[in-house]
Amino acid sequence: MLTRIWERIDKFYLIFFLALVPIVILAIFSFKGIFSAYNLAYDVSIEGLDEKIKVDETKLEEAYLFVKDKKPHNLEVKNETPKQ
Repeated sequence: MLTRIWERIDKFYLIFFLALVPIVILAIFSFKGIFSAYNLAYDVSIEGLDEKIKVDETKLEEAYLFVKDKKPHNLEVKNETPKQ
């Protein structure tokens, strides 16, 4: 019974399966590496940073006011239809 099943299997499917397995394994390890790097990048340790951080509040206020009061540039778009 088992030999009949193996005789019926086309070589294409056998080669396809043998090629697909390493590709799937490679994809799993690639995504695992990418997502672990992504998690590591956003995992910031805040311990001990309170003593080292010094913020100049006047410069921070100046930067905030500069961004808040900045006027956007108006973009003028000309709507001209081509003449025929």
